[in-house]
Amino acid sequence: MKIFVSSTYIDLKEYRDKARRAIEESGNEFVGMETFQSHTHEPTEFCPEKVEECDALVIIVAYRYGNIPDGQTISITQMEYEHALRKKIPVRIYLMDDHHAWPSTPDFRDENQEDIAGFRNLLKKHTCSFYTTPVAFYDKLKLDIQKFPIPPAYYPVYPMHENFTGRKQERELLTNWVRKDSHPMLALIAMGGMGKTALAWHWLTEDIKGSDEQPRKILWWSFYDTEAGFDRFLRKAIEYFSEGEVDWDKLASTRDRMEFLYENLSKNRYLLILDGVERVLRNYYNLGSPYQGDEIKEDERGDFRSCIEPNCGMFFQWLASSDTKTKTLLTSRLYPRELDGLAGCLRNDLKKMDKEDAVEFFNRQGVNGTRAEIEMACESVGYHPLYFRLLSAMIICDPRNPGDIKEWMKYDLIPELKGKEGHNILEFAYNSLDKKKQEFISKLSAFRSPMDYDAIVIFNDFGGEVKLNKVLIELVDRGLLLKPEFIRNHQNQIAALSKLWV
Repeated sequence: MKIFVSSTYIDLKEYRDKARRAIEESGNEFVGMETFQSHTHEPTEFCPEKVEECDALVIIVAYRYGNIPDGQTISITQMEYEHALRKKIPVRIYLMDDHHAWPSTPDFRDENQEDIAGFRNLLKKHTCSFYTTPVAFYDKLKLDIQKFPIPPAYYPVYPMHENFTGRKQERELLTNWVRKDSHPMLALIAMGGMGKTALAWHWLTEDIKGSDEQPRKILWWSFYDTEAGFDRFLRKAIEYFSEGEVDWDKLASTRDRMEFLYENLSKNRYLLILDGVERVLRNYYNLGSPYQGDEIKEDERGDFRSCIEPNCGMFFQWLASSDTKTKTLLTSRLYPRELDGLAGCLRNDLKKMDKEDAVEFFNRQGVNGTRAEIEMACESVGYHPLYFRLLSAMIICDPRNPGDIKEWMKYDLIPELKGKEGHNILEFAYNSLDKKKQEFISKLSAFRSPMDYDAIVIFNDFGGEVKLNKVLIELVDRGLLLKPEFIRNHQNQIAALSKLWV
């Protein structure tokens, strides 16, 4: 890991030397002012850039606030701290103990203590460590580094749509579960399109990553990926949680790998997120699962909810056992049968969106209208998150009155909405495209796997790449494609499109 050390210099030089020694002796890379080369950029630009390149920030504070650059209101040290928080970089705070003897000369203590006192009080809102002598600080930091969060592993990164809104109660539930709930497993269950994945991803990247609650290791595993079977999950999880130190010759069988991974997870406070678990259940384990709705062929025994691989179901049961320190979050359309009756799994059925959140979402999307008008439109699609995005996109892209909420009425959704699947609005979203775009997205949707840009170009009937990019961006804006973040930048290297809703 690259660890940035932030502090004032003259008063804390000996402590910075000890920090560098502790970081490098633990096999990590020290980053700080001692390693900076001369640069033409202002410190207000250069220092935050260096922080952003790192995996963690260590901030050491005594009784000097530090230099405040011209035109700024805060010191470089506080600037580095705030930038790390904004970028979700884990911050570890070390404050000089209030009772430790410390020189009162200007090099060691500001004459006016107002700024540094305010900064220290701000930092104390976090979980802080207090230090005294350089040796004691070194010993403390060297032990702490072994517990620093390492960068999470994402298999794969989720291509999040813009304007995620609401779900405050659910996010608080998840955070409290990680912090203090005794259940080692939590299952988010809901029909397709309710936003299970989006909720889990937003919570992870916005509420947990970089916070005091971030576990040392986090693995996000999506079973929606075509290559994300149980055997591959075991191998990638073992590699990540064991940091590559594995004798694979001793893990010849699936059961060997299961036991090895579980032993690691049971002893350590990690976070494991298993997204799209329905893909390993019997009802959705087939080539057509990406296009399958929520129709379920139930049976008396509930086998439709069983894992297709017995070992996978057994491993879920292990993860839900009471003596497991790792927390596991599942998202699924169906609750796995193997978890029935287990006290270690907390089930949460995701409900439709709140009215307040729905109105806020439409406003963020750029839809104009009164609260009553927006609520009426939301009611027409049952407060279903996916259908919100499709409906709002149709309104925004309306050729006559773009963004006018009144345009939803012409789609006549209420009398024709077909059950909980809501195929009606998907049909309207498709029909709102011109013929050439309909043919284009129909060809893309025939492929089960994500497609890279080179594959998509084969179906380009729109002219040059600039025109194709505009079409892709429009389809993303309409909620019909999911994409990586940089598709909007009109770059040629448009990566895999993760889902097709039509």
